[in-house]
Amino acid sequence: MLEIAFSQDKNCQFLGQKCPVFSLFDVDDAKNFASFRRIAQNILLQYGKKRVLIVRVKEEYINDLALALCLATYLEDLALETVVFEVDNLQVASLNYQPYAALTNALRYMRDLYRMEEKEAFADINRLGYLGLEIYRDYFHKQISVKWKNKPFDKVFYAKNNLSVFVLVALMKYWAIVKSENSIMAYLGGENVDNAIVIPDFLSEDEMIDYVINMVRG
Repeated sequence: MLEIAFSQDKNCQFLGQKCPVFSLFDVDDAKNFASFRRIAQNILLQYGKKRVLIVRVKEEYINDLALALCLATYLEDLALETVVFEVDNLQVASLNYQPYAALTNALRYMRDLYRMEEKEAFADINRLGYLGLEIYRDYFHKQISVKWKNKPFDKVFYAKNNLSVFVLVALMKYWAIVKSENSIMAYLGGENVDNAIVIPDFLSEDEMIDYVINMVRG
């Protein structure tokens, strides 16, 4: 798993050796996350055999590029272990990155579920109580409910099929990690629930990733 770090040291070294540096100060379409995913792929092509990479970019690009790099390295067998972003204020940068670290965690979990056998995936979902989520399995209706905080709920979601279920679980995990102020209920499988926001069906893993990112970023 790629480690994302921040440093105020403009002469960062690793084991006494200078690290390679990647610089980026202009992105053609910075509002489009796909742009950062393409940049991340290019970075891996150039620096994937290095252990540590220093990145110098505009601060407004840091979080998106860090997320894109983590997505790009999910299944890659690379030497690259750590990407260090140079920042002016370590505390501010670390604080701003926290929601993106949570999103990275949630997306990785979703992709893990996607690759599990169905029985294993749903058994794993049932173990998410450690995050403060309340999970109840209704065997009669063949449905799992996942609750964040108590009623009345600000939002209620429903997902029918496995891919949409995994997306909704990723969203619930993200909201639990960041300790969302909203009360949220998710229904996984079974029959649709009145007035619930229905998670759509997906055709690919990339569609799942894009949906979660768009939901989180608004």
